[in-house]
Amino acid sequence: MIKYNSKEYITVTVLKREGEPFLGYILVGKGNKKRDCGKLYPAFQCPNCFKLHFVKHRCLEKTCPNCYKIWIYETTKKIAKKIWEYGKILNQKLKEKGINREKRRKILRRLLHIVLSKSEEFLFEYINPITGDFDDKLYIRDALQYLRSKIIPPEGVTTYNPKLAEQYADNSYEKSSVKIEEIGDNEFIYLDDLIAGVLIFHPFRPNERYYEERKEQNREEDENPEKELKKWEWIRNKPNWFDYVRFSPHVHFVGWIIGWLEPPEEGEKWIYKTIGVKGRDKGKYRGIEDKRDLYRVIYYLLTHVGVRKDKKNDYCYVWVGGLANNRVGKPKFKKKKKDKILKCKKCGHPLAGIYRVLKTFFKVYHNIINFKYFDYEYLKEKVWETDLTSEQIANLLEALKYYFKLKPPPKESPFAVNLS
Repeated sequence: MIKYNSKEYITVTVLKREGEPFLGYILVGKGNKKRDCGKLYPAFQCPNCFKLHFVKHRCLEKTCPNCYKIWIYETTKKIAKKIWEYGKILNQKLKEKGINREKRRKILRRLLHIVLSKSEEFLFEYINPITGDFDDKLYIRDALQYLRSKIIPPEGVTTYNPKLAEQYADNSYEKSSVKIEEIGDNEFIYLDDLIAGVLIFHPFRPNERYYEERKEQNREEDENPEKELKKWEWIRNKPNWFDYVRFSPHVHFVGWIIGWLEPPEEGEKWIYKTIGVKGRDKGKYRGIEDKRDLYRVIYYLLTHVGVRKDKKNDYCYVWVGGLANNRVGKPKFKKKKKDKILKCKKCGHPLAGIYRVLKTFFKVYHNIINFKYFDYEYLKEKVWETDLTSEQIANLLEALKYYFKLKPPPKESPFAVNLS
């Protein structure tokens, strides 16, 4: 519901019916599973003993109660690896520029986890008064702009390249006010961007009812991902999970920041908080310490993202800065190809596709070029004519029944293979 008050600006009252998501958002994993998700399908067969193997169909949607954990796990690996590899690439670039190890460590020590939010009195700016939709893309863009405004780059580091600027007469490059420290013969540390990472959007926070029912006193969020995971697991396990959260949009940044951050000032619409391990000096944070800590933080943040119920391809995270998808000249990450060999659970022989095994069998033993043009009864007789063991014959007949859909797939099977 949108209300207009006497001060001529919009205030927002979020109303929801029982079972209805907040402004179109639902918690990851709390949607409906796809029609065939979780069903077994005949896919592989052993060329040796002819035993049929099944695969479980997965929709891999983040809203699916069966697949959301797979989505969280795979997305965590992708995000964490990309952020960590970027640090290595940036370190190598600085090394090639002749920057010594001590200075490189000062520049690359800021792998941070930051939460940004806007004062709730200004949230009306992002809500469409006609549809009631919340514009999370605009919210994320403004959060990034605010974060950038707080960055103070180290002395001698700049995103302004005078050599490139000389090539353009329209002065499209504005000179940075940062003092450039010369290194050797008119050289300086030039970086494409002072920020590189991911922004993860969260529409929810636990509400008063949650804290009352769990009798939880500590309300500090995101400080300890392991403890916070239990909080969201408890909420997720409730059928009426929406009664334990409130609409409170905020954005998490995880990634590299070259330099330091000015503290939030009083009266600003936005506020940020650096989350990490406290150092020896009070008020200072070490940020994310290692690769394992990075994986832990990303995994925790993905366990309670909000997903738009009406959008199929709704991305709840955005790459920004040096890792932005639309960035020209962004680093290329090598993908390692892993050829997974599936083996028969009966005899250990490598598996092959069911069609390929059956086609080869009938071609070799009975000179039938394409068996699919014959009916099951005819092929059944041919199988019985073949000099095979009774077990091999039984396995072949079972495979034929499933291939011609004369038998429905089982609900469970010890011969189901995992493709991931």
